[in-house]
Amino acid sequence: MNCLAPGSIPTTLLASSTTELEGEEREAMISSVRTTQSKKRPLNREGTVDDAAEAAVYLASDRARYVTGAVLRVDGGTAAGSTMTTPGQS
Repeated sequence: MNCLAPGSIPTTLLASSTTELEGEEREAMISSVRTTQSKKRPLNREGTVDDAAEAAVYLASDRARYVTGAVLRVDGGTAAGSTMTTPGQS
């Protein structure tokens, strides 16, 4: 079994999580989140639904017949390009 791990891809999910906001405030929040995410992404563009779909097609195809137990990140390098720290450490 394999897993597809998409990164920040503009979908309606972000907008649906800001339902308590309205109008310009909502748009500002969405823009702020997308800007913050883009600063963490080594590739200079947002991912697309097609990027994630192509990865899923690959995992479902015969080309991935010997791929098992894998997590395929489709995140523009975000996970590879970031560092993780334990709270309280610098």
